[in-house]
Amino acid sequence: MKNKILTALLSFAIAVSVWLYVVTVVSPNSDKKYEDIPIVRQNEIILQDRGFMVTHIDAETIDLHLGGNRSDLNKLHVGNIIASLDLSKIHQAGTHSIPCDISYPEAKGAISVISNTPSTVMVTVEERDNQPIPVEVIYNGTVANDFVADKDNKVLTHTEVNVAGPKSVVEKIKTARITVELEGRYESINENFVYTFYDADGQPVDAQMISTDVTEIGLSLKIMRMKEIQLLVTVIDGGGATAANSEIIIEPQTIWVSGSDTLLEKLENIELGTLDLSEIAEDTEKSFAIKLPEGITDETGVTEAKVTVRFPELATKVFTFTEFTPVNVSADLDVEFMTKVLEVKVRGPKDKIEALKAEDLSITADFTNTEMGAVKIKVTVVCEDAEIGAVGAYFISANVTEK
Repeated sequence: MKNKILTALLSFAIAVSVWLYVVTVVSPNSDKKYEDIPIVRQNEIILQDRGFMVTHIDAETIDLHLGGNRSDLNKLHVGNIIASLDLSKIHQAGTHSIPCDISYPEAKGAISVISNTPSTVMVTVEERDNQPIPVEVIYNGTVANDFVADKDNKVLTHTEVNVAGPKSVVEKIKTARITVELEGRYESINENFVYTFYDADGQPVDAQMISTDVTEIGLSLKIMRMKEIQLLVTVIDGGGATAANSEIIIEPQTIWVSGSDTLLEKLENIELGTLDLSEIAEDTEKSFAIKLPEGITDETGVTEAKVTVRFPELATKVFTFTEFTPVNVSADLDVEFMTKVLEVKVRGPKDKIEALKAEDLSITADFTNTEMGAVKIKVTVVCEDAEIGAVGAYFISANVTEK
């Protein structure tokens, strides 16, 4: 009798334990709620290959009410429940209702979805486009006095920004603009700038959905000192004309140039060239190219200077000569002049030219180191008055023979 009672008690205890296990652990009719399960986008690459992209999705998480064995449900949590959205189901632009696929890699038993919120996800897709966008530099303000910014020779690390995104947005973008503050600056710029997209009307474009190949634009911009430099010509007196009794006008008289402090400190003027007054017979204009030292830039844009030469205080007179005086003729040579008549123009102060006579002048021909035979000799017009001189160069022909 006693054994029967013990057996009955043991059987009861086992039954209770089994019942408790089924109720508390297995519990096949249990349910549980899970909130804020992240929604994972799948096959987005396939969507992009079709030329589309997601521009809006109305839910990023989902709430689940699941049913199943308690032991399986207890294994699940936000981190191992997968809610996926298959974007490969979309084949055209527009807004689409896509259901979420739910999977439970950690649960081996059967899990059922009692409810899910939202039941479907609204996904908006647009055509995807990519374009190169030119970089535009906007300057605000001006550099310090006597300095200049070399905007024409600026250097950008990128002249274009490649953008990709919704076609409707990409089509609006016309420039990638960086803004540079120049006010009062006197040092060169070598910095990176964040750019902003602008449309054709100069309005900023909301580019949150746009991806680019670069986030900043590097700019190198030289800011150099400027200096006013005088233009000069070298004047060689001659033909009765001197720098003092002639009128020589250079236009422009000065130009503005830019460069480093070291180069500009040494530069006071620019030599245009030489004026030999003996070769200029009358009032004239001559053009000279403005040649700058290396490293110096002309800021005025002038490449040539005009030099005007006038002789308001001088006059000219022409004389005809038939006699020429040979000098420095070797003792063993004879000279016979083949030129019989030579006209010579002389110049000097007006009053002295009016009083000048042919006998006040003489023509000499220098035969130093001349060769034998027919030769052409440059002659010198000699006048006792140093203020009078011949205009131009004169030559005569002679025959040099051995005695």
